[in-house]
Amino acid sequence: MSAAKAEEKTAEKTAEKTAIVKAVAAEVLPPGVTVTALDKAVNAIHTLKGESSRSMWRLGSKIHELFEKHLWKARQSEAGKGAYTSFNGFCAAELGMSAANAYKMMDISQAFSEDDVMKFGPSKLGLILEVPEADRQKLLDVAEKKSKREVAADVQKVKKGAAKDGATPTKRKTGRKEMPAGKPRAAAPSADKITVAQIEGNRRMLLFKRPEKGDTSEPKPAKKLADQPYGSMDLANGVRMFFSVVEAPSGQLVLQVKTVRQEALSWRAKSSKIRTV
Repeated sequence: MSAAKAEEKTAEKTAEKTAIVKAVAAEVLPPGVTVTALDKAVNAIHTLKGESSRSMWRLGSKIHELFEKHLWKARQSEAGKGAYTSFNGFCAAELGMSAANAYKMMDISQAFSEDDVMKFGPSKLGLILEVPEADRQKLLDVAEKKSKREVAADVQKVKKGAAKDGATPTKRKTGRKEMPAGKPRAAAPSADKITVAQIEGNRRMLLFKRPEKGDTSEPKPAKKLADQPYGSMDLANGVRMFFSVVEAPSGQLVLQVKTVRQEALSWRAKSSKIRTV
């Protein structure tokens, strides 16, 4: 047999083996596992994502209505007084979410249309809210094809540029009280003095279960001592008090209290407001 024919036969055997391997690989797929079924599942997921975004916009609109009409103040205690001293406490107790999350959803529903939320998603729009209103459209023009991380990077660039131009940083609108024109702001407290104060009266504080490290979900109510109950409340001059219930080696229960200036807190701690019932 000539060398040319030998090479030809070797090539034919290799092709046969390759075809057999491909056939075997195709046979391991369960019945019904097809590209058509895959495309159908992917399309269904995108549809559900769109419905979820639509629900988020409607949720923000409904919370905004409740907030603007002061409906949350209607809840009364047994003594006939308002059950909540703040909207923050109402959010934690009755809506099961932080006030920071509620404010963000409200602002998104007011700044963008339902179609915008369907198209871009609430996460990207929440980032775009951080830039001046005049700069938002140029970010929206490219946001659809970019990842959330890329949009966040674009937002930071715009914010840095605005800061260089002397523009006022964008702040949350919902729930903020506007300072009357011509009225000076109160002077900041001295750095070496902290005045701790609270409004006089009784207050019942909600306690929450200590989260695991890395857990960024909504706080869960503490129901037993093993939950390591903790809570916090805002005092005067930008100071926050943290308290937790622990068991001493002797078995005695101890309330640990710590006061910290707001600027020293992490973002997560800053977004966790006073929780009352």
